[in-house]
Amino acid sequence: MYYEEEERSGKRPRSQKKILRVSFPDGTVYCYKNATITFTEAIRKIGADKVAGLNMEWRHNVLCSKDPIPGYEQYMKPLDNGWLINTQSDTSEKYLIIKSIISKLEVDCTVELGEDFETSKAKGFTKAKQKIGGLLIQFADGEFVGGDSPKDSYIQAITKIGVDTICYKGFEDHGQELVTRYNKYRGQVQSGDKWITIPGQTKDKILALQRISMKLNLGLKITVID
Repeated sequence: MYYEEEERSGKRPRSQKKILRVSFPDGTVYCYKNATITFTEAIRKIGADKVAGLNMEWRHNVLCSKDPIPGYEQYMKPLDNGWLINTQSDTSEKYLIIKSIISKLEVDCTVELGEDFETSKAKGFTKAKQKIGGLLIQFADGEFVGGDSPKDSYIQAITKIGVDTICYKGFEDHGQELVTRYNKYRGQVQSGDKWITIPGQTKDKILALQRISMKLNLGLKITVID
């Protein structure tokens, strides 16, 4: 009867969203609704240096690097010791990447894809991550960004918000545009075909992000990490 009704309606039941879960023998389990958080935290647990040492590639780009891949800045998430990991992949692909990593490194952990896993609430970075970052920025979707320095954290936040949006809105800091269409100021960082202006002081970076958050109704939560 169910299939007859489905055939008559021409509709198929929507499949549930797949959830990634990674479990370690010491009892540590990473399982968030956001697969990128699960993926990044699991890689950090395995060891950033070890994973980077595999020199793996994904979609014709390195999986781990010290510098953002041009054009993929929004997908580069911070690990430890200055490493960034490319997260431009869907949940099933992240599952396969971790499976490949643990196979190559012979890591004892379990990687699963499911629909009814109990998920953890999105939280801040682990202590190892907090030690390397000066700013921790939480977005309304529960994702966190942070880097080796307040500058790195700021760049990642601006990239996630969208350099095109910030350029179009004309946001400024001390009379300088926060994003320009060409290299206009000293110390700018290129992101795609735009250039990001970096406020000099950490407090100025925070104020710039707060203004952007307020104007765009982003609900950013910014934490200074000692």
